[in-house]
Amino acid sequence: MDPVLTLQAELARARAEAAKWERAYRALHDQPAVRAMLAARRTGVQLLHKVASAKRAAPAPAAGSGGAKGSGGAKGVATAPFGVPFRAPAGTSSTIVARLDPAIGERRFQAFDAVLRLFPTGRVVDLGTGHGLLARRAADAGWQVTAVDARTERFPSDERITWVHQDIREHDLSGYDLILCLGLFYHLTLADQLDLLRRAAGKPLLIDTHVDVGIQYPDDRLGDSGEQDGYRGRLYGEHLESPLASWVNEASFWPDLDSFYRMLADHGYPVTLALEPWYQPERTFFLALPQPS
Repeated sequence: MDPVLTLQAELARARAEAAKWERAYRALHDQPAVRAMLAARRTGVQLLHKVASAKRAAPAPAAGSGGAKGSGGAKGVATAPFGVPFRAPAGTSSTIVARLDPAIGERRFQAFDAVLRLFPTGRVVDLGTGHGLLARRAADAGWQVTAVDARTERFPSDERITWVHQDIREHDLSGYDLILCLGLFYHLTLADQLDLLRRAAGKPLLIDTHVDVGIQYPDDRLGDSGEQDGYRGRLYGEHLESPLASWVNEASFWPDLDSFYRMLADHGYPVTLALEPWYQPERTFFLALPQPS
């Protein structure tokens, strides 16, 4: 049997298993379901890479054959999981890199520092810390910082900070005075977003995220607008090979602005303050304030 077809069948089974546990996760919100869902997702990601490797190793189609039946679409355009179309960036560069000009970076630092000054220093957790730059700024401001990420390759060396190698979905959020979700929310599925809001409830939550405002990325990685569990938004196709991508989910959910605010209000955050002006057309900081106890 064709090895690619065999791997694709295994991948379909892994995705079905992940979907089964995600349904349980939504219904039960318990750690066994979370662990089972993440394990199934990791298996799916590993198989996804094996399928890609097997396709690269397969003999090229004969000249003039027109390629595989049903491949369709424009040259260079692939179909991401969940039917989210995307155009792979050329070479190793990313459209993200072009967006990170110094003015945007300075605006983010300015906003972040200003929000920290609104609160007395205490314990803060930086979820999906990545390069850790904002965790270090919090430490500079006198906060006791825990920085969490499933990837460690970009962790800097800073002994003031507790660096935790862990999936953020499994991190205990109790005991913190402020929760940071900076450049992470838009890399989560809707189920993971809602679970994060449930676990963070009662604590101020600073979110720096993209939302769906009707703008399409140059690489076409956003799907059509639709509704999930009563919230409208679009699926975003992830490049799982990138250290900037999601951890194990192949697509993430970008809610529209109205749905984003409703998500927060539905999970104990009746007041949300947005940084104005937005530092990118579809992205800014949102400070979600919990219902007073």
